[in-house]
Amino acid sequence: MGRRFIVALMVLTACAAAFAQSTDAARLFLGNWEGPANVFDEQNVATPTNAKLSIFPAPNDPRRYVVELTLFGDKVSRFTRSTLVDDHELRVRDDVLVELRRVRADGVLRTSDGVRIEEGYIRFFVDDGGGDFRPYYAVKLMAKRVASSRATPTPPASTPGH
Repeated sequence: MGRRFIVALMVLTACAAAFAQSTDAARLFLGNWEGPANVFDEQNVATPTNAKLSIFPAPNDPRRYVVELTLFGDKVSRFTRSTLVDDHELRVRDDVLVELRRVRADGVLRTSDGVRIEEGYIRFFVDDGGGDFRPYYAVKLMAKRVASSRATPTPPASTPGH
């Protein structure tokens, strides 16, 4: 019985260490970010704009993160299925319904120091009506942490249906 207790204690310690490591890695991304971006349409024509990002833990799942991307001053996209790939990479994903069309988003945010997002790339695909997805548009961005967001941001109040 003593050995089982020791083995169980070791397993719990390892699980706690893994959880703490993923939480520490997430701190590199949590907060508010701003920077230049280019939005590429279906014909690959770039439109320059500024991007704002807000990243916070998902309220229902400790392994996921919510990424809110604001483009053109008021166009907000919210990605609720984002996950950490490793200590310096956050995978951005979501499937949403926009004006009765299914849109799938897939991208990545990378930072080496938690001060800048050196590489951000999010692609949007739209359902062509037959279940296949075709490229819709893409966003390439770089961002710098907003100075006032050093503390972990509080997520906005959840709305019904999200």
